[in-house]
Amino acid sequence: MGAKAVPHLAQYLSDDNEDLSGSILDIIGEINDPGSASLVLRFMDQTASVELLCDSIKILGNLKHAGAVTKLVSTLNDSPETLFFAKDIQNVALATIWALGEIGSKSAVPHLLQFAKSNNKVIYLTAVADALGKINDARSLPFLLDQLKHRDTSVRVNAARALGSFTGKELFKPLWAAFENETEYEVRSALLDPLVDSGGTAAIERFVGMLKSGQPFTVQVLGERALKKIGVKSVPALIAALDQKDRELRIGSIRILSTLAPTEAMPQLTNLAGEKDKIVRIAAIEALGRCGDQSSVLFLKRLSLSLDKSTRKAARTAREKISERLALGENIAK
Repeated sequence: MGAKAVPHLAQYLSDDNEDLSGSILDIIGEINDPGSASLVLRFMDQTASVELLCDSIKILGNLKHAGAVTKLVSTLNDSPETLFFAKDIQNVALATIWALGEIGSKSAVPHLLQFAKSNNKVIYLTAVADALGKINDARSLPFLLDQLKHRDTSVRVNAARALGSFTGKELFKPLWAAFENETEYEVRSALLDPLVDSGGTAAIERFVGMLKSGQPFTVQVLGERALKKIGVKSVPALIAALDQKDRELRIGSIRILSTLAPTEAMPQLTNLAGEKDKIVRIAAIEALGRCGDQSSVLFLKRLSLSLDKSTRKAARTAREKISERLALGENIAK
C-alpha cells in the first residue's frame, strides 16, 4: 500500500470509530508520504480524541513537514478546547514539542523558549531541551546553559545532551564550570561530548589532569573517555604523562595509548614494561599485548623469564594476544 492510497484512507478518519481511525493513522504513518500532511492537519481540527490528536502530531513530526509548524505552535500555545484534563493537556504538549524538534524549524525556537518559561515543570523542560538540541539554533544557548544549574538531575542531563549538538570555543568555559560544579556522574558524562567538541586540543591538558591520583574514580573514567574521543591529537600529552611520578596518571595514560596504538608510544611502553613499580610495569605489559607487534614479542619473551610471578604471567598473556592478532592479520591477508 503506497502514497496513492492515503486520500482513500483519509475518508475513514473519524471520531465515530477511534480504533479504526487509529489503525488508519498507523498506516498513514508507515507510508510516510509528505503529501499526507495536509490530510493529517485537517483531521487535527476535527478530532476530539486526545489519542488521535497525539498520533496525528507524531505523524507530522516524522514527516518533518515544515508547513505544520504554525499549526503545532498554535496547539502548543493554546490547548484545544476539547482538552479538559491536565494529563491530556500534558500529553498533547509533549507530542507537539517532540514534533517541533523533529521538524527542526528554527522558527519554532522562540515559541519553545517561551513555553518553557511559562511552564517550568521538569517533564516540559526536559522535552524542550531535547527539541532545542535537535533544532540547533544559537538562540537556545542561554536557556540550555541556565538549565545546567537546575535542581533536577534529568533537566541537567537533557540540557547537557542538547548542548552536544552545538560547537564553538566560547562554550568551553561555561561548560567546564558546570562540569566542575556538578556532583552527578550522569550529568558529567552528558557534558563530556560538548566539552570535547568545544575545547578540542586546548582541553587536552585538563582531561589528562583528570587521570591523576586523588581524582574520584568516575572523574578518571570520564577523563579517559574524553582523551579517547579526541584521539591521536592527545598522544603527545599522554606520552609526556608517562614521565610523571603520579602512578594513576601513568597507568591511565598507558591504557589510553594502548587503545589509540600510536607507533611513537611503543618505545615508552616498552621501557615501562621494565619499570620498578610493579603496577605500572604490569599495566605496560598488558598494553603491549593490546598494541604491540613482532618486536614486542621478543621483549616479552625475555620478561616471561622474570623472577616475579605476576610479571611472567602478564608477559605470557601479552605474547599470546600479539601472536593471535598477528596470525589473524595473516589469515585476512591471504
